[in-house]
Amino acid sequence: MEEPREIAPTPVPPPLLKDWQWLLLLCAVVVPLRGWLLYNTEVAARDSIGYIRYALCFDEHSWATVLKSFDQHPGYPAAIWAVSLPVRAVAGETTPELMVLSAQLVSALAAVLLIWPMYYLGKALLVPAAGFGGTLLFQCLPVSGHHLSDGISESLFCLWIAS
Repeated sequence: MEEPREIAPTPVPPPLLKDWQWLLLLCAVVVPLRGWLLYNTEVAARDSIGYIRYALCFDEHSWATVLKSFDQHPGYPAAIWAVSLPVRAVAGETTPELMVLSAQLVSALAAVLLIWPMYYLGKALLVPAAGFGGTLLFQCLPVSGHHLSDGISESLFCLWIAS
């Protein structure tokens, strides 16, 4: 009778890149893309105007009054208001252009922060390269790319859902 042979474990190949290298590569692509979209947006999305009005109400009324006055969730308008405070302080005034810039900055910042949860979700489901590819594809596709930089709430929503 033959003795059972021990099966040697197959060596696991080393990862192609470490997580921080994948994330650095994603940031190197996504941050300039967000900056380019922020700079080249000619007209703000119609929805962003409503969010900006909502955000400006935080300056004029109490938070309780503002929250009772609007049907929408206050998360995105509150983020616009918080980002607009330093933007308006540096500019020294409140203009529609500065408020649109504040809304777009919130969206762009949320889109950049979305890199981390998307990468780690893809990595957890498959492999690091899949997390990288899925994140890169989502960030660079035309429709999602514009939605993540357009001054509307989708980028902050995606960030919170993925986190």
